[in-house]
Amino acid sequence: MKKQNVGYTMPDESSKHEGTWLQWPHNFTYGNGHKEKLKSIWIEMASTLLSEGENVHIIAYDKYEKIYIYDLLYDEGINMDKIDFYIIPMDDVWARDTAPILA
Repeated sequence: MKKQNVGYTMPDESSKHEGTWLQWPHNFTYGNGHKEKLKSIWIEMASTLLSEGENVHIIAYDKYEKIYIYDLLYDEGINMDKIDFYIIPMDDVWARDTAPILA
């Protein structure tokens, strides 16, 4: 079967890109304690990405989660200049599986 050109590709993780998207953990899908178990990992990811010059786009479940995440990162001493937030109710943290893909 001949491969069709559909006008977009799925770049791999090492490809040059503008920034990285993180869907922040919350307790709405997996219950109480879920985000608390994962928060140190997400803090470390955001901090590491920023230290490597990345922009970080964070998807928060709702406006209250956005405030929680902002305060959490700020209290950790993370520079918030290259972080932006989007409020989008989502059911999991795996952005590559659930987020839109840009062409």
